[in-house]
Amino acid sequence: MVTVTTEFTRPANTTAYTAGDVVSDSASATTVQTLVGAARASGKPGYIVGLKLETDKKSIVPRMRVHLYNASSITVAVDNLPWRDSYADASKRIGFWDFSPLTTGADATNSDMSWAVDLACRIPFVSVDANLYFVLEAIDGSNTNSGQKFRLTATVEQY
Repeated sequence: MVTVTTEFTRPANTTAYTAGDVVSDSASATTVQTLVGAARASGKPGYIVGLKLETDKKSIVPRMRVHLYNASSITVAVDNLPWRDSYADASKRIGFWDFSPLTTGADATNSDMSWAVDLACRIPFVSVDANLYFVLEAIDGSNTNSGQKFRLTATVEQY
């Protein structure tokens, strides 16, 4: 079992997300994020058994969806535009996972983040190059911070 993490920073604006928007690192060309070493080796299978999403903005409660792929060459909209599915990417799609609403610690004055975790998922995959790839989608609208950070951590059973 391994844990892999990737962090990205959203664009330097405060444009709020609406339901269904892509949450990414660019308003001009979204980078598909990489979970390096999620699989034991190229072509090997595994299961994602835990997912955690964190952001450095406190006191926000949107639900987020993580779209998972076994290759990085997918078609995706830029930050703050509606999510779109592409049939051409179907062979690369592992699936998606919906997080419960993000939460902040009870001491919101001294807390500086929001997060959600799910350790009950079991998402099978077969890697192409030993990595997994993802893009976030806002299920609910929310306010943003300029340069807000997002971090996804996946716990993976490798085979």
